[in-house]
Amino acid sequence: MKKTIGLILAFFISISLISASAISGNIYFELPEKWAETSKIVYCHIWIDGESESQYVEWKTEEAIMTKVEGNKYSYNVPEGKWDMVVFGTDNDVQTYDLHMGEYCIGDTAYVTEDVVENPIDPQKTCYIARWRENNDKSGPRGNPIVLYTDPIDMDSYLREHDAVESSNDSSISNNNDTTDSRGNVLIFTTTMVIIVLIIIVLIAGIIVGAAIIVKKQQ
Repeated sequence: MKKTIGLILAFFISISLISASAISGNIYFELPEKWAETSKIVYCHIWIDGESESQYVEWKTEEAIMTKVEGNKYSYNVPEGKWDMVVFGTDNDVQTYDLHMGEYCIGDTAYVTEDVVENPIDPQKTCYIARWRENNDKSGPRGNPIVLYTDPIDMDSYLREHDAVESSNDSSISNNNDTTDSRGNVLIFTTTMVIIVLIIIVLIAGIIVGAAIIVKKQQ
């Protein structure tokens, strides 16, 4: 009897542990403006880390398509399971790096950073580091990926900064041109005045010499 009760308790404890590790609900993803300009479909791919063939659905299939909430924010309903990894991507072949996901990430929003790393599946490709808005300290990128370079995700901000630099450069060039033109005008004016003065001096000298010659002849 005690053995039977022990087995029953062990069964229910196992069930409770499985239920506690299983997660389900909506997660969200903020599509960068730069990606939104060239993408029409956003995908969410979930799986269990360390277990082969544990992915929920095949990559970029209809079941992996996210639902647009508003603006560039998308949602995905995670079915009940022990999922602990997620990757977001688009139909334009841009994607995030492997991101850990816990039960506390349900309801949270993932966003893309500017850090570009090597694609863990295809070393010839790259992907972007993603992080959770509210749970970045609990679930971050898988392993310690080496950042290859940074890419400005916020294109509007990038363009504003780029335009500001160009405007500053244009202003500097314009100021330099204005200074050069001003110096050129001063040089031309000075040269002209010197020539005029020399002409006047020559004319006066000619008049004086002519007058002297006339006076001498009269004597």
